[in-house]
Order: sequence, then structure tokens, then C-alpha cells
Amino acid sequence: MFHNKVINSAVLLSGSNLGNRVEYLTFAQLELLQAGASILKASALYESEAWGFESSAFVNQVLIVETELSSDQLLQLLQVIEKKAGRKRIPTSGYAARTLDLDILFFNNQIIETADLTIPHPRLHERRFTLMPLHEIMPQYKHPVLQQTVETMLAKCPDMGKVEPFIAAL
Repeated sequence: MFHNKVINSAVLLSGSNLGNRVEYLTFAQLELLQAGASILKASALYESEAWGFESSAFVNQVLIVETELSSDQLLQLLQVIEKKAGRKRIPTSGYAARTLDLDILFFNNQIIETADLTIPHPRLHERRFTLMPLHEIMPQYKHPVLQQTVETMLAKCPDMGKVEPFIAAL
């Protein structure tokens, strides 16, 4: 009996601004692989100022992954990985420093709005720290809601925060 497995494509943003930031991003990749995802592409690492709150700088990376998981299952997996990395979610919310933050930017070419999940990520076009690594690996990808390429969104981005390639100290 043959089973046709559905392979989904997801674009993820990983970020960390506590502890060994690069180690946390590597940990996330290893956990994704262990959960059966394939990492097709990874951007370089970028360092950026915290966005929306005062804190130490973030290191971010965009990953393109393939998975058999649905968008809801992927979200649950990402939250488990964040928790394993020591992330503490504070219900009072607002932005806070974190060991690991994993966001789904795009899932296939779908538009998803549920109580727990909005895809495409609702603020990605306002965030230079998201758009720069995204632009590196998929500049001509067209946002399914805004109908603009990543390149156009980056050119129009109102965020002027400093984002630069991350060079780890030896």
C-alpha cells in the first residue's frame, strides 16, 4: 500500500538574545531535523537591536524547511523546542528577552488565520531583522497577502534599526 505523504514548505525565523545565541539557533536546527524536517536553505546569521523593547542584541536566521507537519503541528513543535531551550513565556506578554524565538513566516503559499496562528506572519514586512535574512535567500518571493516581493518589502520597510551580518568572536 502506497501512502502519499504531504510535504509542506515553511519559512521560519529563529532568533536569540540571551546566553550563547548561536548555540540556541543551532539547537533549534538540530531539533527540527530530529523531528523529521529537512532544512533546504539557511540564511547567514544577522545581529540586530532588540525590536519593541530595550534589551541586548538578537542574532537571527531564516530557514526554509520541508515537513510533513501541518501548520498547527509545526507551531506546537516550535513551542516545544523553545521550551526545551529554556524559553519562559510570560502571559502578561509584551516583548521580552529570550533564549530562543521561532516564528513561522510563511507556510506553503497559504493564508492562515486561526486563534493561535496567523500566516504570513503579520508584522514581517515591518521588521528589517526579518526581511534582511529573508531577502538573502528568497528576494523574489511574493507575500501572499501584500502581493509584494521580499525585495520590495525590504526597500519600503519603515524599520531603520541596525541589522548587520553577525561575525562571531573567535
